[in-house]
Amino acid sequence: MSFRSQRIGEEIRKVLSKRLIKGLTIPLQGFVTISHVDLSKDLSHANVYYSVYGKKEECEATKEALIKQTKELRKEIGTKLRLRYVPNVKFVLDGTPENAEKINKLLTKNLK
Repeated sequence: MSFRSQRIGEEIRKVLSKRLIKGLTIPLQGFVTISHVDLSKDLSHANVYYSVYGKKEECEATKEALIKQTKELRKEIGTKLRLRYVPNVKFVLDGTPENAEKINKLLTKNLK
């Protein structure tokens, strides 16, 4: 990933995180965190990785709410960053926290 796409990805992460703090039209379930953003080489597509701390039902409700509000969030990105072309945003559930928890359980089990 180039320096420019990393920098823009980090700015998109900041804009979305601030927007989540202020609140959305459809409230999100659970505690939602934007972990990172991957941009395509031509900056036309952005995969936004998020994690939800809560129950499985809350995770599904959050996913649906984010998908429904993608247009609104994309408009916010375009307004705040003043990009010529705003990337298409796709929200992807980040499985890193769950994977880390599984690994931690396996390590503690093997150490006993």
